[in-house]
Amino acid sequence: MKFKGRDLEQWSMKVREASDVLRAHYEGTLTSRRAWLGEPLAALDETQQLDHAWSIYAGGLRTVIAGGAQMDNLQLVTVPAEVRWDDDTFGPYYFHHESADLINALGPTYEKTANSFAARYWAFLQDVTRPDVDEDELSKAKEALQKAQAAETEHATVVDSINLEWRQFDQRQVSSSPPSSWVTMDEWFESRNKNAVIRASEEILLGAWAIYLGHIQKAFKGSQQLYDANHKFLNYGKQTCAVPGIGNRPRGKTTLFGYQISNDYQSWIERARKGENQRTKFTVRHDSYTYNYSRTEIGGGIGIGFGFFGLVAGAHRSTVSVDSTREGFTLDFEADLSSFDITPDASDTGWFDSTMFELYGDGPFYPNSPCAQKAASQSLFGPRGFLSFRPASAIVAYKPRVKVTLVSEQYHYFRQVTSGGGLFCIGPFVVGGGGGSSEQVNVSWNDNDCSFELYSGLPKTYLLAFNSQPVR
Repeated sequence: MKFKGRDLEQWSMKVREASDVLRAHYEGTLTSRRAWLGEPLAALDETQQLDHAWSIYAGGLRTVIAGGAQMDNLQLVTVPAEVRWDDDTFGPYYFHHESADLINALGPTYEKTANSFAARYWAFLQDVTRPDVDEDELSKAKEALQKAQAAETEHATVVDSINLEWRQFDQRQVSSSPPSSWVTMDEWFESRNKNAVIRASEEILLGAWAIYLGHIQKAFKGSQQLYDANHKFLNYGKQTCAVPGIGNRPRGKTTLFGYQISNDYQSWIERARKGENQRTKFTVRHDSYTYNYSRTEIGGGIGIGFGFFGLVAGAHRSTVSVDSTREGFTLDFEADLSSFDITPDASDTGWFDSTMFELYGDGPFYPNSPCAQKAASQSLFGPRGFLSFRPASAIVAYKPRVKVTLVSEQYHYFRQVTSGGGLFCIGPFVVGGGGGSSEQVNVSWNDNDCSFELYSGLPKTYLLAFNSQPVR
């Protein structure tokens, strides 16, 4: 929904009309709502020994994808992670929100925080000011900002309450009715007039932001680029999508800021399923060069903390001691392998303008604003800053195969400790499903050459590693 072209009188009328719709909603239904460093093999301490197989595997991945020239903040996936960007129902949520918008946590392994890059970019824009301003209009803008932020909270409350109503209804129908009679989420939203309620709430929200923008434009006296960045963000047409819940049932709706992806993921995955892509292969050995993720900006100077080979019991992973530094160790990897760059939507109709960090990264900010305080304490940018990294690229693999060859005594030792019928893991792959995963990974053993091979029995795509880019 766009507010471009409406004057304040038109917005006042729209807000009054929308308020009537919301009032009926409240009265009737409102309820209580995360470097490439080539290193020759040398004497390793205990931590390095634990990480060695991970680091040569990471080096192999990065080299075959980027040729050692990019991906300086690569984080490894250490538990099974299926890529579901093309899911018919939840694909937009999995890609735009979970993969692209949520900031990665610090550390050598892939883990997401609850922090939205889009939300932090917008918080930054709100705190930027100009030294030459109209103080009266600036005062009005600050007052309008408080009202707009309150309207943002109010809108989130409305959406959360409606989503809660849907989940309660859905739980009742799933537990008491046959699937053939279940009402879909979209049908329920429309029949209960919930879409109209959300649209009314959006009118109020966008009206509040439009008033703020009007005063900001006058206050900044023609600082057009800063105004345009604010206008671009607030005028962006966010995508409405379903949020996944328990048992693959939708838990409600949300709106998302869009991100762009390099190449064509949909075409790539369709070709992979037909066997039309060229399979990528690489081999790492005991003395292969390593990717030292502990020395990257995002790595935080720490190792992964558990070995490449292990046993899984419940949610706990324990290390099985396999010496990947011994001559005779090899790891052969094969998959439909590709990397996909992820960028905020900076198109003409997008919401992001990267030049804002270049122009206003050092301010000026409103006195005592959150960004002003963070800038003063040197915690606005940098690895531990408010604006630290943004998701930049993902390495994914369709139907991967991994073959490991060990020296004789280690091969027989590993086969013995994993022969009890439980779950065990090789890197990010869990054999027998498990680790909270329903994946079907098979293993074949070859006593003649002391090797074993893992391969996925399902036509699925897995996330193997993720690279982040410093914001500034």
